[in-house]
Amino acid sequence: MSYPITPSRVPSGATPDGDGVVIGEGPIRVDAFIDFLCPFCRRFELAAAPALADLVADRLASLAYHPMNFLDEASTTNYSTRAAAASGCAADGGRFLDYAHALFVQQPPEGGPGLSDAELAGIGRAAGLGARFAACVSDAPYLDWPPYVTARATAAGVSATPTVLVAGVVVRPDPQSIIAAVARARDHRLQLVGHGHYIATQLRRRSPGRKERPAVGFYENRISELDVFYEKGTPKVAGADSLGVAVSP
Repeated sequence: MSYPITPSRVPSGATPDGDGVVIGEGPIRVDAFIDFLCPFCRRFELAAAPALADLVADRLASLAYHPMNFLDEASTTNYSTRAAAASGCAADGGRFLDYAHALFVQQPPEGGPGLSDAELAGIGRAAGLGARFAACVSDAPYLDWPPYVTARATAAGVSATPTVLVAGVVVRPDPQSIIAAVARARDHRLQLVGHGHYIATQLRRRSPGRKERPAVGFYENRISELDVFYEKGTPKVAGADSLGVAVSP
């Protein structure tokens, strides 16, 4: 699978691959592939925004928005690209979520020119963004970012907006389905921590006080992201704190 070259500049808070903007630090990743001209994306945002905000605030999930330009041909000014580029400017100003929500609230109809750059800048001012944001919208440094986001998404199998993934699995784009999927993914992570605790206990009994990785292949694979180790004779599982799980010997 080949991807286009990463743009020379990506917004602040971008994913490691530069194809989205991440909000929050929760352990479960929620990916939302959206287009700012997509009416169904507007419906998704207005319905799911409070639930997504709660998941981020409660540190249960991190949210990655991927602004695409599927619907550029549905406007006369490539509005999807321009709006997504402006959202990159909002990310630089630390207001991506507020700005993205406002874009959906004030979404223009398909078939016309969409909002002007001046109107996009005005929405930013209302969201608390200042002169630097307006200059960014005018200079348009992120116009090549939405095509890159879209190319990566389509190469990964995204064929419609909105598309929502929880821990890499496609779910229905509604708040109830997302909340339930996050809960399932969290339960799965807790099970992995339980396996890690079991192995750490066995290692401690064999070699207390010694750093050691588990040798049993099955469990090594199951907890590859947890990294069992010893510290001052106490078995711990890296990442357990982020789940709010106390690991006792």
